[in-house]
Amino acid sequence: MNNGSMKRDRTILEKTVQVPSHNSAGRSTIKRFILLGCEDHAPYGPTDKTACLFLDLLCRGLTQSRSSIAPTPTGEVMEYVTFRLCVWRVKEGEYPTEEEWEKSDGVLIPGSFSAAYDEEPWIIRLKQVIRTHIMLPRRKTLGVCFGHQIMAHAVEGGLAVKCPSGHQAGPHTLHLTPTGQRLLHRNNTVDLLYTHGDMIESLPSMAISLGGNKAVPIQAAAYFATPTEARAYYQEAAPTAGVDNTTIIQPHAITFQAHPEYTANQSLGIDQTFCSILTALGDRGVVPDSVLEKARQDANDNFLSLERTSLDMIVAVGQAFGWY
Repeated sequence: MNNGSMKRDRTILEKTVQVPSHNSAGRSTIKRFILLGCEDHAPYGPTDKTACLFLDLLCRGLTQSRSSIAPTPTGEVMEYVTFRLCVWRVKEGEYPTEEEWEKSDGVLIPGSFSAAYDEEPWIIRLKQVIRTHIMLPRRKTLGVCFGHQIMAHAVEGGLAVKCPSGHQAGPHTLHLTPTGQRLLHRNNTVDLLYTHGDMIESLPSMAISLGGNKAVPIQAAAYFATPTEARAYYQEAAPTAGVDNTTIIQPHAITFQAHPEYTANQSLGIDQTFCSILTALGDRGVVPDSVLEKARQDANDNFLSLERTSLDMIVAVGQAFGWY
């Protein structure tokens, strides 16, 4: 049975990055990604624009991850890495074939103006695809905002709801759990950019919260093959004195309520996407103008810091998944 889309026309974006090699033999590699585009309309969409932001984020993350590699005694050996993103518009029923799923190195599920708890046919199908093509085969997946929410809502025990404290917009602080500190290679807190009206209230049993704050308790999560693996990883992050509980377990999916892709390209991500979403929130009257203006000002004033922490997050994800 062919589970791919009936339409065969799709956008393929790619970019090649030259970086220091991990070893003495330079080479050329291709990293293939499936981007399940969930929003066709501005200001977050269209999907092709969203894909450009994620492509920039992946490329810049690789460059940062290799920046500390020292030259070999015979000189620096360079590697050429091509990131190739195939864009699938899931609202239109577009999905990869089984062969395309198998050839991919990773899956990206970005944001959307829709809600994970909506009962629209495309959302129902996406949740089924998440269960059968991501969770079951443990495909390496990065989910952002809506992607963060629907990954949880697709599985028994996970629940996405409206934020009780209302829409969140601007830079906010993610307070990391010990598991989050270990996996994301950061201490205590991370400031990232947010625009969302929904959140995760509870996670499936095979997932672990990486941190949150008072308004949004689960701002990031990691997914494992089984609840037993999730517990083992959690216990390793908070070790018991005198007990060696080191494992080789790694998550197969990591999700963020934040939008690290906003800072990948200041013009496209901040000016054309983030600030335009703030304007749309103001037009709808769901966030006070004073809050939106502060969010806009804070994002611009702290752009370099937000850019750095966003790159740190994608580097941690890329290293955990073997993308970098």
